[in-house]
Amino acid sequence: MRNLILRLALMAAFMAASAIEAAEAGATIDATDPAGVLAIAGTYGDAALTKDGMGDPLIEGSIDSKEYRLYFYDCSENRDCKSLMFSAIWEAEDLTDAMMADWNREKRFGKAYLDEDGRAALEMNVNLHGGVARENLDDTLDWWRLVLAEFADFHDF
Repeated sequence: MRNLILRLALMAAFMAASAIEAAEAGATIDATDPAGVLAIAGTYGDAALTKDGMGDPLIEGSIDSKEYRLYFYDCSENRDCKSLMFSAIWEAEDLTDAMMADWNREKRFGKAYLDEDGRAALEMNVNLHGGVARENLDDTLDWWRLVLAEFADFHDF
């Protein structure tokens, strides 16, 4: 009898742990949760939650020493946002629109252009409306990490 109780207790503990794992695996995140987005961004490097000039959430971070910003878009009264835009800027001389067009033609992720000051700008938009699995957003941040590194290599920054 004692053995049976022990087995039942172990089985119950295993089932509880499995249920928690399944719930976490199925957990979703969207742009209405800046702190949750920050927690994932923070696993890739420094990241801090601030506000942009309009009062919307903004994450300022760095991955492998490259600074970036993660803007929250389509917000209602500075919350309940629906999408994100990753953005990074490089200061460099002798950049051309043709160089940016080469990137855009050859690469799938990250839109590149010269900003009004002639700096290289790289952006990547992400729609989170309705939520995505946390694993999906983590993978998106990993794509952003790769895009930053590839862009720096592509233009010898």
